[in-house]
Amino acid sequence: VKFEHLLGPLHGPSMPTEDGPPLVDKPSAAITGIDTCVWKPLVATCGVDRRVRVWNYQERSIEYCKTFDEGATALSLHPNGLYMLVAFLEKVRLMALLTDDIRIVKHFGIKKCRVVKFSNGGQYFAIATSATVLIYHTYTAEQLHTLRGHNSKVQGIEWRQGDKHLVTYGFDGAVFLWSIDVDKVTKQEISIPRAAIEAGAVASNFSRCVMYDNDHKINEFDLQNLRVRSSIGVGDTLGALVLCRHNRLLLAGTASPDGEPGQLRS
Repeated sequence: VKFEHLLGPLHGPSMPTEDGPPLVDKPSAAITGIDTCVWKPLVATCGVDRRVRVWNYQERSIEYCKTFDEGATALSLHPNGLYMLVAFLEKVRLMALLTDDIRIVKHFGIKKCRVVKFSNGGQYFAIATSATVLIYHTYTAEQLHTLRGHNSKVQGIEWRQGDKHLVTYGFDGAVFLWSIDVDKVTKQEISIPRAAIEAGAVASNFSRCVMYDNDHKINEFDLQNLRVRSSIGVGDTLGALVLCRHNRLLLAGTASPDGEPGQLRS
């Protein structure tokens, strides 16, 4: 696999804010969120340096760079590449990508959010705050549903094609399959006893669902029959998972607690 650097300034070390210390205790240049979109060759990143950047990976250049008064914890790009959802410790902001600037469109007073996700069609977005997931309409900013079921922090959100179903997983070891209608929400649960899910990957058609837990196991879930299909132990500590090649190949990024350089495993 060949990787190339994008041109432009990279994310730097965390900086103190006007209201207090940096986002992390130790000096770090960590990227806390990354996402791409369907309609444009863009990738957006945010980091503990309080900057949000939008890159053009075809031209290998940076198109936007905006500094905020606090570090961002997560972000999601709208499929059309014209909007972006960015989470901070004290609020969530919906932003528009203009010709030469990133403009804030709407503030949501939601604290301690670390997961945000636009739906595949872009008409909805989900915000996870602690153990609760909130569903909003993108163009009216109206809150449509409140999803409750997790007993601990939600770690990830994945939408299904058609935007009528989504999967959430969290540190309580539970995976919830939600069905969303205009005025009705139903949920189904699969759980891993005495385990916390730290990373996951779900196919857009929900044909595959893979989760990594704190027991260093990769678990594959059968979402149709609501059961754990298989489980395999791994020796590395993993921080991120993604499915590719028609959902047949699983890529995993390592996250060593000893500070060793991260690696990509398949």
